[in-house]
This record gives sequence, structure tokens and C-alpha cells, in this order.
Amino acid sequence: MATIRYPTPIKLGEFHTVTLYRNLTQGSLLVDQESPVNGSSQGKFQGLDLNEELHVGGYPNYDAISKTAGLKNGFI
Repeated sequence: MATIRYPTPIKLGEFHTVTLYRNLTQGSLLVDQESPVNGSSQGKFQGLDLNEELHVGGYPNYDAISKTAGLKNGFI
């Protein structure tokens, strides 16, 4: 398992482009076409196996904020 985090806070109130790459055990995260943040997973698995939720964003529980924010569906 690997966790890749962007090293600096992302400016709020703006749209951003997030790109994720995975090749065998190597992974990369790009935000707004800046330099990639790289990481690698340990172990024998080389694919993307999501035993947990994939979370991209600043708040992991969409259901808790969707009613308050007036949102009816997510981005995916």
C-alpha cells in the first residue's frame, strides 16, 4: 500500500486538475501540471486494488456535506 500526498496546500475556490498514474508498483500525483509527487507500494501486488475508498479532495465524507452545500451528486 502507498499513500501519495501533495506537499503544499492547494488554493481553495479555484478549479484544479489532478492526474494520478500507476505503473506496476510506482505511482505519481500531479496537480495543475506541476512537478509530480512520486511514491511506490511495497509487496508483490502491482495493480490498483482498492480495498478502501479512493479519496481525492479535502473532505472524505461527501454525504455529511452534500445536504448543507446543496449538492445533489458528486464529481464521479
